[in-house]
Amino acid sequence: MRRWLLILVFFTGCGGSAEETDGTARPAIEIVSSIDSKRLDEISGLARSHRREGVFWAINDDGPAEIHAIDLDGKKHGSVRIRDASNRDWEDLASFELDGVPYLVVADIGDNMAEYKTRRLYIVKEPKPDKKRVKIAWQIKFRYPGGPRDAEAIAVDVENERILLLSKRDIPAMLYELPLRPESGKTLEARRIGPLTTLPRPAKSDVQNAMFTKDWHWQPTAMDFAPDGRSAVILTNAGVYFFERRGRERWADAFARAPLGIGLGRLRNAESIAISGSGDWALLTIEQRHAPLARVDLSGVVAPRHAVTIMTFNVENLFDNADDPGKDDKAYLPIEAKQSAEHIAE
Repeated sequence: MRRWLLILVFFTGCGGSAEETDGTARPAIEIVSSIDSKRLDEISGLARSHRREGVFWAINDDGPAEIHAIDLDGKKHGSVRIRDASNRDWEDLASFELDGVPYLVVADIGDNMAEYKTRRLYIVKEPKPDKKRVKIAWQIKFRYPGGPRDAEAIAVDVENERILLLSKRDIPAMLYELPLRPESGKTLEARRIGPLTTLPRPAKSDVQNAMFTKDWHWQPTAMDFAPDGRSAVILTNAGVYFFERRGRERWADAFARAPLGIGLGRLRNAESIAISGSGDWALLTIEQRHAPLARVDLSGVVAPRHAVTIMTFNVENLFDNADDPGKDDKAYLPIEAKQSAEHIAE
């Protein structure tokens, strides 16, 4: 008799996209505080700090060219002016690390009337909150193919050194990209990736009545990538949309799959969102004085990336080709042995 140890190993790779989950659990949105600074009266962008855990940077969409550090309690830790920058219509903020150095991208990309031929991104090294000023590390001046666009959403793909931009007023919204580190200071033309068709679209009546209802629920107002680059959130005036990326696929392919939509409840006109350092929650706010800060729980939708299950069995005679006298091992014999005259006689 031979004894064998059978080991079965099952590998589970990247989880499927959010729409492939059973849908029974939905992330919760909880208001945790409100902004206590009068200077932050129209927040248009949020980004997590890479220097201090629990601290986020915020910008106003007009006024002084300043970035402001806040915490989850809404307390302001400092305001830093960006030298030689102007705030024409700042609309989003992103943070990233490059070569071990933390940076912030301030996106001067708003254009409600589609009148500006060029737009600008300011990249600065993330300062300490108590610093008074910070200089521009580099800036990107760009234009869109086909003419001006209004946009309020950017995110940084560090792995591929690209900045993604999402237009606001196109239906469907249009995705563009720029190099993170251009080779020259010349004006660039953003590359058009294509329409983002998986966000909810408005009905014709929604568009016709929006000027009267002040409800543009379908328009994207912010975007952010998780620190590990495996998921993204896009914020609209009425919801958060969670996208999961499979492996190293292009973001365009990740955005092509239906997202998990998270309603905002009574929060309307959401303007800014930033994913936390852990990636399992995000912070969002709206555009008003003493705006609420809301925490979005993403832990229920972030699938485990890799899992290994090992099953072991003590299996006797499973691979035994010989009939052992006194042992009832006929079930494991090859078919030829089972059909022999000796076994048939038994």
